[in-house]
Amino acid sequence: MKAIYCPAYGPAHLLQLKEVPVPEPKADEVLVRVMYSSVNAYDWHFYTGEPWLARFSFGLLRPNPSILGADVSGIVEKTGRHVSAFQPGDRVVGEVTSGAWAEYVCVRAERLTSLPVSVSLEQAAGMPMAGQTALQGLRNHARVQAGQKVLINGATGGVGTFSAQIARILGAEVWAVCRTGNMELVKSLGADHIIDYTREDFRQMNMQWDVVLDNVGNITRRQYEPLLQPDGTGIMIGFQNMKTLMGIMLRQRKKSGSGKPRVFSFTAEPNAADMAQLVAWAASGQLRSVITKRFPLTEAAKAAALQQEGHVQGKLVLEIA
Repeated sequence: MKAIYCPAYGPAHLLQLKEVPVPEPKADEVLVRVMYSSVNAYDWHFYTGEPWLARFSFGLLRPNPSILGADVSGIVEKTGRHVSAFQPGDRVVGEVTSGAWAEYVCVRAERLTSLPVSVSLEQAAGMPMAGQTALQGLRNHARVQAGQKVLINGATGGVGTFSAQIARILGAEVWAVCRTGNMELVKSLGADHIIDYTREDFRQMNMQWDVVLDNVGNITRRQYEPLLQPDGTGIMIGFQNMKTLMGIMLRQRKKSGSGKPRVFSFTAEPNAADMAQLVAWAASGQLRSVITKRFPLTEAAKAAALQQEGHVQGKLVLEIA
């Protein structure tokens, strides 16, 4: 099968289209014929090994495993002997740690969800990592309630576009930060208020929110507290440098009830239940992947480089089959 292989840490042009064997599913896995995948910031951290701390997850000297990609949508080809929830021919969507940028990938059954015909495989491909990050951040960690004021910093990227929609679904008053050219997109996603960061700095507006979800990483630990209501929640998803990241990680406050805001970062845990919730919202017309551009698998390196440059609206999708 064809797959995107990363032989060493470095820039996107090192990525190679390579012929590798089709994997065999373990007892609790499903072999999926991948139709679509998408690109996440996670992927460029994977192939660059940056920040250096990422290498403790991906491999100290070189990426291991070495096939990229996390988001999977496709058709079940084969199931492991302990899998009964799926059958060959089923349409599925889910997330893997790596290996999705290939014609076939093995996925743990507990990370897969069936896909109704009302949701396209292309739409589904944009949802797993970005959608579950937004959902778990807002619902599980920030515990967003109807009527609360939620600020989404970086509302037009992958996680940002899902965050704006999910905050609206949860009944929040959505404040979205974006640049001038993206204001119409953010409005279409359900934002109640839009802050154009080229004209106004939300950090200087003397306002407070119940939740601040930062997909950009330009809010320092000290800057969070004046932005948040007492017992509010600040969550850092994106980061611009190690100083900001470590400042949050080393001084995280996850407990509420202290009269001080909770501020922390987290890593989403992919699971079938959350994926099923995203799919259900998509099927009902409440949620969509904002797909900006499509690339064939042969141009995965180009897509990855574009994602790494930043300021991508929504999702970049890889057409694999």
